[in-house]
Amino acid sequence: MDNEKWKVRRGENIDGVNLLFRSPGFPLSHPLLLEAKKRGIPVTSSTSYFLQHFPGKTIGITGSNGKTTCSTLIFEMLKAEFGEGGVE
Repeated sequence: MDNEKWKVRRGENIDGVNLLFRSPGFPLSHPLLLEAKKRGIPVTSSTSYFLQHFPGKTIGITGSNGKTTCSTLIFEMLKAEFGEGGVE
């Protein structure tokens, strides 16, 4: 990635920020998010950003339990269908 385009910052100051990634546990009522909204700064999640910009097909696996098992089963099904090289 171009370091001039992507700068990771943490803290209380959003000056110069043009996109804000919010983690699910971060309350929407937080002053930083309210300030971002006031300034018209888009707020998204890393997952949403990825899905908007990734051109391929995706499979999402979420939840509290069973993600590893489910991921392994899906991997084995795809491997059986498409081989070790994966899907093209």
